Amino acid sequence: MSSDLHAQLADLAGDAPAPLHGGAGELWAAGKRRQRRRTAAGVLAASALVVVLVVGVGIVGGVVRGVADPQPVVTPPRALHLPDHIYPPAPWSDGTSDDGEIGPLAAIAGGKRLRATGWNGQVETQSLFGVSAVDGTQRFLDFGLDTSFRPPWDGPTTALSPDGRSVAFVLEKESANGPDATVAVGWAVYDTVSGKLRKFMDPATPEVATGLSDLSFTSDSRYLVTVYGPADQAADNHADSLVLWDVESGERIVAEPAGKYWVPNVGSAPEGLVWARKRDVHWFNPATGDHSSFRLPKAVVEATVGPDGEALAYIGGDWTPGPDGGINGHTWRLYVGPDRDHLRLTNLTDEEAGYVLGWRDPSHVVVSDWSGGVVTVDVTTGKAERARVIDGNGRAVLASDLLAHMVVPGVRPASAHDPRLWRQWGSYSALVLAFVIVVWRRRARA
Repeated sequence: MSSDLHAQLADLAGDAPAPLHGGAGELWAAGKRRQRRRTAAGVLAASALVVVLVVGVGIVGGVVRGVADPQPVVTPPRALHLPDHIYPPAPWSDGTSDDGEIGPLAAIAGGKRLRATGWNGQVETQSLFGVSAVDGTQRFLDFGLDTSFRPPWDGPTTALSPDGRSVAFVLEKESANGPDATVAVGWAVYDTVSGKLRKFMDPATPEVATGLSDLSFTSDSRYLVTVYGPADQAADNHADSLVLWDVESGERIVAEPAGKYWVPNVGSAPEGLVWARKRDVHWFNPATGDHSSFRLPKAVVEATVGPDGEALAYIGGDWTPGPDGGINGHTWRLYVGPDRDHLRLTNLTDEEAGYVLGWRDPSHVVVSDWSGGVVTVDVTTGKAERARVIDGNGRAVLASDLLAHMVVPGVRPASAHDPRLWRQWGSYSALVLAFVIVVWRRRARA
């Protein structure tokens, strides 16, 4: 046999099967085609592996972050509870736009939220989150606002309805005074069960000054309570009106027109709205338009009428007369009674009274004190008892209807990891695989 390579290939070609009887050149070409097919198959397999890896990482990432199906939200009221501790969601957690609504809420508060931007950036915001009254789940609230509105933040510009089904907030837009300046243009109410968002605006007052009164709801959760005047009259102490908005119909109802000095001290009643000015308490029924008033012994910070329509509790103190007068310089005390003719002073363990939180039942009112404690007071006997403290966020707003139910342990949030880590890990894996493919192809050619 010849030692020449070409001659050996010619001999082999002569013995090859019929399809390859083209001689040495055809055998060489067939080998090259086979090599290309093997290389292409390898690249395809590696590419498929990269796709599977990246998708798998995304799935694992979602599992690790604790993403779950939306919880059922049709729940009997007696099954709803306040937690004894309010935990914020993990900063990288998804919101309601990703995972759905979590039903009636026990509380709302603000927490740090992180979101990825671009390939490797992030943005940090202080965002509202809700705590489910059904199972204690926490979730950031995404309201579906367009970019012309500023996202709401926790504080006096937000409110939670007593039944936990509605979250209200002031609608703000960027003003002409600069990118960091805003102006209020109305209000919005978000349904925590359906995710529906309704906007309420006064056509006669396109830009509003919301005053110093906190946003609130009536006790039956039917009406949103607002105090506002025209933005260009913000310095006028007589420009604010007390206005109710029907959450379902959108009807605007003026409870007290502009003209009174300063803003009213808004309270609560089983039907309609209660507010106070100095010692006078006003009671307005928006369904009928009826208005009544009565006078109390002390100047009123906040007054609330019990579920039976008779029991009364109010936080008040002595009034300092004059244009700069008021009760801020005096101690706030809680006065309670089965009706307004039989009121007594209640000492909250030597602490000043803070705010009325709601009613546990027709005979017991729940209030806060300046130490941060929660106290339940019998309005007939005046006996005060420390309630189970709801802590973890001093600025949380509670669904007051749930004060009548048992407090349950708070639920710790599920972990949530930075999604950029999964992207980076997937990209690094793809680079490694690409390097392996290049090396493999070079060796195959050699």
